[in-house]
Amino acid sequence: MKSIETFDLFIECKPEPKARPRVGKFGNVYTPRQTAAYENLLRLYIKNKFMTGPLRVEIGIFLLKPKTSKNKFPVVKPDIDNYVKAVLDAMNGFLFKDDCQVVELYAYKQYSVKQGVFIKVHSYEDFS
Repeated sequence: MKSIETFDLFIECKPEPKARPRVGKFGNVYTPRQTAAYENLLRLYIKNKFMTGPLRVEIGIFLLKPKTSKNKFPVVKPDIDNYVKAVLDAMNGFLFKDDCQVVELYAYKQYSVKQGVFIKVHSYEDFS
């Protein structure tokens, strides 16, 4: 496969994991307010781009290191897959039609002096 289009950016913000959907008292299912606000923040940076076809996505989660931590890596909750789900859901319908287009995914979380989210998306043209 050959990469034909690339989109990348770093958003300086506090990374938020995807919270589980909540059920209201009348049975309606909704996204928690904090998760919805985070996804909307990410969408502000990606709204002018739309990619088609198969995609390779790289997501980097950068967290501030707690002063009390002696660990080199953030081997703590929340899990990386919850961070990734929030980022993919934010891009769904904005950067690409549906996250089923993602055929390759690379994700990592690490400590940094700046907290934020790095997103890189490659669109591929299949020559097979």
